[in-house]
Amino acid sequence: MRFQTLLINLKIKFFVVLSLFVTLACRNSPHKNFSIDVTISNPTINVRAGVILYSQGDSVFFTLSKGARTTDFLEPGFIRRHLLDTFLLRGGDAKVVARWLDLPMPSSDVYGANDGFRYDWQIQGHHFSIFGIPEDGELQTMNAFVTSEIENRFSKIDIDKELISISLINSSSRDTLYLFGKGPSLRASRNSMTKQISSDRYFEFRRILENNQVWNLQPNRILEKRNPMAYFFRIENQEQQNEWFVFGPSHLEDKRYFEILSSMENLFQ
Repeated sequence: MRFQTLLINLKIKFFVVLSLFVTLACRNSPHKNFSIDVTISNPTINVRAGVILYSQGDSVFFTLSKGARTTDFLEPGFIRRHLLDTFLLRGGDAKVVARWLDLPMPSSDVYGANDGFRYDWQIQGHHFSIFGIPEDGELQTMNAFVTSEIENRFSKIDIDKELISISLINSSSRDTLYLFGKGPSLRASRNSMTKQISSDRYFEFRRILENNQVWNLQPNRILEKRNPMAYFFRIENQEQQNEWFVFGPSHLEDKRYFEILSSMENLFQ
C-alpha cells in the first residue's frame, strides 16, 4: 500500500471535516511562529516520510523535516519530485493548519483501524502517535491533510513510463555522455560506446537529479575566469526540458551542479 491508497481510504471524511475546519478557521488565529512535525511510517512498504509545517509571521510553510532523508521515500518504480523544496500554504490550507493549535490533543497514543501506517505528531512540543485510522474525525483530517500535501507537493514520477533524454558534454575533452529511452529500454552511451546500466543504478541517478532540482538550475558563470572548462547539460522528458552550463562545479558553493554531473559520470564507471 502506498500513500495514494491511504489517500483514497481517507478521502471522503477528509473533505467533510475540512469544510468545517475552514469555516471555523476564518477567525484570526493568535498563534504565530509555530512548528508542527509529522513523521509517517509504514515498515511493510519501507516508507518513513518526515515533514514539518511551520509559520513565519502570517505565512505557513510545508517542507521535508530537518531530520528526514530524501532516501526515506523509497517506493518501487517511483521517485518523488521537489523533496528539497519549501512550499507556501495559501488561504484555507494555512488556516486549517493554524487551527490545529487550538484543538485538544490526545494525552496518549491513539489506536485505530490498522492500515499499517503510523503518524508521529509533535505540535508545539506536545508529542503523540496515531496508529492506523482513528475514529476521531479531527485526527483523521489531520492525517489526511498531511498525506495529501505529500502526494500533491512531492508528486511521483513513474520512471518505467518516463521517456527521457539526457546529455553531458565536456567542452575541453569533448567527452559526451548520453542517456535515452524509457525504463527497461534505456540506452546509455559514452563517445558512441554503449553501456548497460542496471535499473537500480538508474533509479538512484534519477533520484539525485530530482533532489538537486535539475529542472530549475540555470547557467552558472561564477568560476568561468578561474576554470575555463565548461560542462553542458541538457535534460528532456515528455513534460519539460532544461539545459544549462557550469564552470568549475566541484569548487562552487552551490553543490547541486557537482552532484548531478558526478552522478552521471559515475553511471559510466
